[in-house]
Amino acid sequence: MSLFVLWLDMFEQLKKNKEIHGHCSVSIRCSSNKRLANWVSKQRQVYYDMKEGRSSIMTAERVDMLNSLGFVWELRENNWHEILDELKEYKERHGDYLVPQTYAPNPSLGRWVLSQREVYKRTLGGEKTSSLIKERIFLLNELGFVWSVGRDAQWFDMFEELKKYKEIHGHCSVPDKCTSNKRLANWVARQRKLYLEMKEGKSAVITVERVDMLNSL
Repeated sequence: MSLFVLWLDMFEQLKKNKEIHGHCSVSIRCSSNKRLANWVSKQRQVYYDMKEGRSSIMTAERVDMLNSLGFVWELRENNWHEILDELKEYKERHGDYLVPQTYAPNPSLGRWVLSQREVYKRTLGGEKTSSLIKERIFLLNELGFVWSVGRDAQWFDMFEELKKYKEIHGHCSVPDKCTSNKRLANWVARQRKLYLEMKEGKSAVITVERVDMLNSL
C-alpha cells in the first residue's frame, strides 16, 4: 500500500470522527483511537514544516482536503474542543451546564464557561464575528448551553422580547399604554432611565455593553 493510500485511509477515519463528534480534534489522550490521534498531531507538525520552508510530506492538496473538514491547525484552538468535552462530562455528572466560576475540581472549566458567555454577549452587541466563533456558538447551542444566568438571564430574556417586538412592529418604541406587554414597556422605560443616569455620571446598573446591544436594534 502506497504512502498516499495510507494517508487517504487516515483522512477517511478523521472524516468519520468528525461525523460522530462534530470536530476534527482527536485528543492524544483518546485511548480509543491512538493511531488517529498521532496522525492528526503529525499533520500539524508537517504543516508547520511546510510553512517554514522545510522539507515536508505535506502538500497544498492535503492542506485543502483537511481544511474542507474544518481541521484545526492551532493547538490553542484544539484545546477549545477538549474543554468542550470536559463540559459534556460535567453535564453527565451534574445534569446541567451551569459550571460555577470557582469550580474547585476544574477551575479552568469555570473560567472557560465564563469566557464563552462573554464572547456571546459581544456578538449580541453587534461585534463582528469570525466563522470560528460562529461555529463554536453553534456547537454550544446544539448542547443546550445556558448563555446567561441570574440577573443577566432576566435582562437577556427581556432583550430577546424587545428583539421580537421590533421584528413585528419595525421599531423598539413600546408605548407605556401597551396593555399586551406591560412588562416589556416597563423594562424599556427603565433602560432609558438607567441610560440617562449613566450619561449624567450617576451610579447605574446599565453597562456600555448593554447600551451597544440596544443600539444594535
